[in-house]
Amino acid sequence: MPRIAAEFRFPELTQAQYDRLIEDFEAAEAADPDLVAERVIHVGMPDGDGWFAFDVWESAEAFQRMGQMLASIFEAHGVVPVPPTVYPVHKTMS
Repeated sequence: MPRIAAEFRFPELTQAQYDRLIEDFEAAEAADPDLVAERVIHVGMPDGDGWFAFDVWESAEAFQRMGQMLASIFEAHGVVPVPPTVYPVHKTMS
């Protein structure tokens, strides 16, 4: 299966909110490492008044499994999930 990239833009998310989401995500990841075994990279950064996140996954299915778990973390923090823009990946380099 081809890799995919997912772009998320949260126009009003603060760094503090992002950091709390990531703390919970890392705890879920520690409890179930298979959940993110196919994540290639996650990058989070400020974007104007909000936050931007970019992920690369080994497959769309792996990304969807993570998304189901992440939705519950967003809900717990009162963050409205934004639909990602998803791209097929042609090439990755490190």
